[in-house]
Amino acid sequence: MAMKIIKYLMFVIIPSLSVLICLMFNFAQGEKVEEIVFGIMLGLVLDLIYLIILLITKRKTSHNRSK
Repeated sequence: MAMKIIKYLMFVIIPSLSVLICLMFNFAQGEKVEEIVFGIMLGLVLDLIYLIILLITKRKTSHNRSK
């Protein structure tokens, strides 16, 4: 049960961490707003990658159980 909660909490944690990292290391050369927007966009891309990985692993486990 806890792993399921953590799995779905990662969709909130990943963008939050990417915004914090962008703010800490000043990735954008402009204002803080640009860094926050860049962090959110990076977080969304990382969320999509995480979602694809979850779907692939779920499909493989369900495929292996059906054999």
